[in-house]
Amino acid sequence: MAVASCGFAAPGPAVFEGLDPLQWAREPHATLSHTATMAAESVAAPGGVEYGFECTAGGAIASGWQANAEYQATGLTPETAYTFVAKARARGDGRELLAPSRPVTVTTPPADKHDQRLAEEVELVPLLVSGDKDNRMSIVLANRWTPPGRENDYNKPELREEFLKDARHVLLGLTRGDAEALEPFVTLRNFFNVYALWWPTAPPWDPNDRQNGLHWDDYNALRDRLFLPWQRDGRGWVTHLAMPNSDSGGGGAGRRPDQRVGDAMIAGNKIEDFFHEFSHTAMGLGDKYIGWGVWGGASASGESPVATHWTQRGRVRWRAWIEPNTPVPTPYDRAHLHKVGVFEGATHRLGYIFRATPTCIMAVSQFRDGLCPMCIQRATQRAYEWVDVFDATYPVRKELTLRQPGRARFAIRRVKPEPDTHRVEWRLNGKRVATGTDEVEVDLGALPAYTLTCTVTDETALIRPDPPYSAYPQAETSWQLTNPHPGLQAEPLRVALTAAGGEAKTVTCKWSTGATGLVLDGLADGTYHCDLAHKDGSTLSGEVTLAKPAQPLAVTVAEVIPSTGQNNGQIRLDVSGGRAPCQLRWSDKPDQPTSASLSRRARIPSR
Repeated sequence: MAVASCGFAAPGPAVFEGLDPLQWAREPHATLSHTATMAAESVAAPGGVEYGFECTAGGAIASGWQANAEYQATGLTPETAYTFVAKARARGDGRELLAPSRPVTVTTPPADKHDQRLAEEVELVPLLVSGDKDNRMSIVLANRWTPPGRENDYNKPELREEFLKDARHVLLGLTRGDAEALEPFVTLRNFFNVYALWWPTAPPWDPNDRQNGLHWDDYNALRDRLFLPWQRDGRGWVTHLAMPNSDSGGGGAGRRPDQRVGDAMIAGNKIEDFFHEFSHTAMGLGDKYIGWGVWGGASASGESPVATHWTQRGRVRWRAWIEPNTPVPTPYDRAHLHKVGVFEGATHRLGYIFRATPTCIMAVSQFRDGLCPMCIQRATQRAYEWVDVFDATYPVRKELTLRQPGRARFAIRRVKPEPDTHRVEWRLNGKRVATGTDEVEVDLGALPAYTLTCTVTDETALIRPDPPYSAYPQAETSWQLTNPHPGLQAEPLRVALTAAGGEAKTVTCKWSTGATGLVLDGLADGTYHCDLAHKDGSTLSGEVTLAKPAQPLAVTVAEVIPSTGQNNGQIRLDVSGGRAPCQLRWSDKPDQPTSASLSRRARIPSR
């Protein structure tokens, strides 16, 4: 028996230079003037993990190594900047598991009346938390009362449970299968966090009484302390929505898209009224059909995503939603009540302006039946502006250098709609390598550079693509990979045996791995024992040791001496890495690093 072939390719997983950084579960945040709270993502390791939180600027006390992945830095100075990093190490040997986290600077707020309110009077109760506030749309339901006051106002500690019950009622709009569920909010449930802000000692709402009454500035200060600043560029939204304990209707709302904040008020707790006011904020939906031609914000032409002067089907922005058999202009009758068309008349203008539907909660209408398809489409598209579909990516670093070729795993964690209508696609150097999966394994080593791209497209039925008016939301993330030693194939090791005299069929083989057969594939470094038995009863045992080289084999042209006169030129190669002895074979010369007296035609060395 003889070893016929033994391939020395890079085994096992690929190894990148350096370590990925530890990730924040909650970035350092200062709600109070003297305290900052923070949390790192949990890390798994045999024997356990210890976490450390250090202040690199500002002088806050470090946590020391601890089992808890959360930390609260106290004794801080008001209106002072502090920078924190988080670390993780193995509990047993102190080995660094990940690189230190991204440093985050937090500035403590002033020690004013809001400090005392948040410390002693205000309670923030989570009702629905799907993820980090910095990548979600947050709704904060706050109690409010107005002088002279009524018996059932939300201004007494004993009304806490009644307030929380009314606040939780809002969740029905986000609950699939409930009679009050509303699109697109139920589909986008995972894009939201919902909280109740209970403040039984809140002053009465009176913006004109800056001394004794509650003012917009008070709400803004509480909102900013609880949620701002944002840690993701362009991501995150928070709307404070005040709820007096009232059965009447109505409300109001305002928004600041540059700050990604909104304020609203609702009288009562009807689901449709609540989402009407909220949609004015994060979703950017206006009072449909009212604002066009009477209230501020209307363009001179009367054109909007839901109103138009045109009566030609092809010139209407919502043309993709108009069924072929729906007449345009569309009559107001029962047959077309729930249709999308081109209906003449708005709330304050009866002629020469046309709307998309007779029914929508963003309009004043006795036929309200949830958001209309165009508002649903716009709200869905807007949600992807405030929420990054990539909640997390692994590896975290987007620029990586390959130290050891092999097979590498890449993964994403998505913010998913319900049902999940995302189409996930992975491409390596432009070639599609996987679809419909949140993780992929790719073999790296043959090329000097790679670009791995993951694209997520929400092909939801809530959107009908119709350029230039609408398109599916799409997001993309990519990794840039550099390989300093290209050429080493990312394949496992192999051992193949051949039987002398062509007697392979008469020989049985058993390896120390438990495998049988003359070929053993998918091997890592190590020693492998083999027992051979011939049909005549004779046996033979042997071992083979496989090991990858410390560095991949690299061959470069060190010197080229051109042909002059009788000297036909010379080429000298530098060979590094690999494992001695290396064999170098020229196409027509001896196995030496220098090939002299070459003819003028090109020679290609093989290795």
